[in-house]
Amino acid sequence: MTTLKDVAEAAKVSPTTVSRIINGDSSLKVSDGTRETVQQKIEELGYRVKTKRPTAGNKVALITALSEERSVNDSYWQSICLSIERHAKDIEITNLIRLSDDFQKHQLEMYDAVILVGDLSEQSINQLASINPNLVAVDSKAEHIHVTNIAPDFEIVMKEILESLQANQYQAVAYIGGMNRLQDVQTGQAVEALDDRYYMYQSWMKSHGQADYSYIGEWDAQTGYDGVEKLLAQSPTLNAIIVGSDLVAMGAMNKLKELELVPGKDIQVISFDNLDFSQYLNPSLTSVDLNIDALAQMAINQAVSLAQAPRDWMANIKIPGKILYRDTYQG
Repeated sequence: MTTLKDVAEAAKVSPTTVSRIINGDSSLKVSDGTRETVQQKIEELGYRVKTKRPTAGNKVALITALSEERSVNDSYWQSICLSIERHAKDIEITNLIRLSDDFQKHQLEMYDAVILVGDLSEQSINQLASINPNLVAVDSKAEHIHVTNIAPDFEIVMKEILESLQANQYQAVAYIGGMNRLQDVQTGQAVEALDDRYYMYQSWMKSHGQADYSYIGEWDAQTGYDGVEKLLAQSPTLNAIIVGSDLVAMGAMNKLKELELVPGKDIQVISFDNLDFSQYLNPSLTSVDLNIDALAQMAINQAVSLAQAPRDWMANIKIPGKILYRDTYQG
C-alpha cells in the first residue's frame, strides 16, 4: 500500500508538503512545478487520497505504546488519557489504540491528527510522524523528535523545590525516582533515558557543592521503599527526600514509618503528580500538581490546529506545575 511518505520521497519533498498540497493549502509557498510533481507521483504510485468527511469535527487518533496492564496501573498516564477523552468535546477521538496490538501503523493516515501518550523511542516517534506528520506527543522523553511535544516544566518546579529546601537549611537532600524506558515499536526493545527531575537534581547538587544521594529504579512503590532503606543506610543524616512520583513516594513513606521516622517532622518528603490519594495519606503528601488537564487540553488544541492547517515546524510546549504544600514538608 502506497503511503504519504512514499509520495514525498518520490517527489523529493517532505510528507508535510505533500499533505498540504493534497489539502489545497493556499498558504504553502512552493512552485507550480513542485505541485505538479507531487500530483504526478500520486497518480504514478496509485496513492489513495482520502476525502475529508463533511463533519464539523476532526478525527483524531489517541495512541499509546503502553501495555494494557501499565495503562491501568500507571496512574500518571491513565490520568492523561482520561483527561484527553474528557476534554475532546469538539473533535471525533478514537478509543485508546495500542501500538502493541494488531494495529497497522499505516492506518494512521486515516486520521486528521494523532495524539501519542506513553514513552516511545526517538526512531519510533519519527517513523510515526513520517506516516502522519500531524502528530502531537504528550510528555515524550525522546530527544530529536520531529513532532510537537507537550510536557510538564520540571526544570522550573525542581528549581523552586531545591531553592526552598536550601532556604530552610535542608542540606542533606536525596532523590528517589524511576528510569524512563522508551519503547521501540519495531524491535520491542527499550532504550533508557534519564528523567528531567533526576537530571535537575544532579545538576543542582553539583553546582552547589552538595553530595548526591540518589536511587533510581522502576516507577513503583517498591523503588521508594528500597530507596529509603539504601539511602538512609548510606547517609543517616538525610533530612529531605524529593521523590519522582506519588506512587514511589507511597513506598518511601511506608519504609520511613517502619523506621519510626515521621515524614514532615523527622525528614521532609516532596513528591510529584498530585494523584488523588496523595492528600489522604497520613501524613498528607506534599506533591507537585503537573496540571494534567492543561496538558490534555493543549494536546487537543495542537492536534486540531495541525489538522486544520498542517505546518512544517514543530512546537515544544512546557506546562508549569504547582507545589501543593501539605504535612510532609515543613518549609
